[in-house]
Amino acid sequence: MEFYFIDAHLKCSLRFLLWVLTLIGSATMALQLCAQSNGPAPHNSAVLFENADEVVIYTKDSTDIALRNIAQALRAKGFVIDTIIPSLIHAQVTKVPSIYGSTEASDASVTAYLRTRGSETLIFLQGYTVKQSKLTTTRKVSMECTQYHGPRRGYLKASFRQLEAVALSYPNGRVVYQVGMWENRLR
Repeated sequence: MEFYFIDAHLKCSLRFLLWVLTLIGSATMALQLCAQSNGPAPHNSAVLFENADEVVIYTKDSTDIALRNIAQALRAKGFVIDTIIPSLIHAQVTKVPSIYGSTEASDASVTAYLRTRGSETLIFLQGYTVKQSKLTTTRKVSMECTQYHGPRRGYLKASFRQLEAVALSYPNGRVVYQVGMWENRLR
């Protein structure tokens, strides 16, 4: 009788183990299918992709000339320069013009980091978007990293398009989009 009880208990344990393994296998297969269908987001690309949050300009200009050119490009696209030091430019928060496609009112600021790598100067453009609440009684604001994410005519994509317009107006620069990494700005 005791042997039958152990056998039934073992049978139950084996069924449970089989159920757990089936669950893990199904989850693994589902994750693989998602990765194959959507593909992982590229770290950087010459083609704009969803969730990109930084625009990088590669130029042969010296850092002094690059600093002057990016400051001019920022001013031409409506930004007001707040701080200029040899490796960084920061622009004040300004309204995002409706020409960039947003249906919502928002403001944006931008920071340009300049780094030299070999014979090239890299200009990393990264911004923050401030969206005011529609409820005037709460006066809440939402501040987010500017990225190419969300609805087609959303405020984040509009802010990113404004960054992109600055980069594309830079003379003789090669533009790359990427998901920003802090260590890139420090090297």
